[in-house]
Amino acid sequence: MRHFSKRHTSFFSVKTIALLLIVTLTSVTSITYITKVSATEEDVTPPVLHDIWISPSVINDGESITIYANVTDDISGINFVFPTVRSESGNQWIQFGGLNYNSSSGLWEKEVTIPQYSEAGTWIIPYVECGDFVENRAWYEYGIDYIANFTVNSLTPDTGIVPECSSWIAPSLLFIVIIIASIRTLVYGCRLKR
Repeated sequence: MRHFSKRHTSFFSVKTIALLLIVTLTSVTSITYITKVSATEEDVTPPVLHDIWISPSVINDGESITIYANVTDDISGINFVFPTVRSESGNQWIQFGGLNYNSSSGLWEKEVTIPQYSEAGTWIIPYVECGDFVENRAWYEYGIDYIANFTVNSLTPDTGIVPECSSWIAPSLLFIVIIIASIRTLVYGCRLKR
């Protein structure tokens, strides 16, 4: 049996205590880390569109509207809110990028100009796409999830009708048609005589 001196025994005890302390601290740190990982939330829910509206409700072509949206997200936050505006017939669409967050009002908003010569009638926001910072997305539709529209009075509507020609164009076109018909008659007539 081996004997240790008191001095050697107390040194051994300090080493043992230090080693136990290091192991304990490492275990506590690991447990704390595991607790943090298990308590972390995951974001699997897209943003929620509570309401969307347009002001003013009646404009003339060439004027602007402002679109406002109340959108929230549960964890990661809202990354974008993209509405699109279209005319009553569906022939004219205005895409303008996303709405901007206004920290004063807590709303997402943007001013959009309706071009001159735009179609008159009721314009709508047919859909709104919302996304958060971990790419959860939701699409909301007009008439199902919200009603957001405005009226455009077109002072100079684009009817698709060509304006009247000046008095010299019609006779010139008639002259060209006559020349083409004459050339065809000559060519066709020459072919028959051979």
